[in-house]
Amino acid sequence: AGAQLGIATGKPFTNLSSPTFDNAASDATSGLAQVCTGPVSPPTNCAPYSASPTVALTAGEGLRAGYLQVIDAAGNASAIVTDTITVDQTLPVVTAVVLSSTTGNQVYTQGPNVNVGTTASDANGLATIALSNDGTSFGAPVAYAASVPFTLPTGDGAKTVWVRVTDVAGNASAAPY
Repeated sequence: AGAQLGIATGKPFTNLSSPTFDNAASDATSGLAQVCTGPVSPPTNCAPYSASPTVALTAGEGLRAGYLQVIDAAGNASAIVTDTITVDQTLPVVTAVVLSSTTGNQVYTQGPNVNVGTTASDANGLATIALSNDGTSFGAPVAYAASVPFTLPTGDGAKTVWVRVTDVAGNASAAPY
């Protein structure tokens, strides 16, 4: 039996303590029977064969290793393979949001088009930003940038814009800012 391993479909970060480990094992003779995974070698958490088993990583955040071994129906075991991924379960933090008209940094705007400037941080990096007029229905996330264009609802009066940022591991900021 032979195995190939990929943690969380090859992503470098996850917010899960038990991500999937994809493998492309095959056995033309007796067929695959079990897959064993774990945070140490040899892996001891065995289950019926799956191409995408989960593995319980060592608790906490940071770089974690996972191990995988496949066993065929005849009892032959593959070599143990390993891969690493960084576990990040800390939410990104938004500390400031500033709106400015597209014609300059003003408190008032004559049109609905504004720039939304954010100050946000995350130890491993920010991935996306999504904006909302009501705090519940957010537009499609776009790549994070410190300033993104946004269209306010029509009509006179004060407007509020909510911001949600997501980090590279998939964690979203605690509450819309």
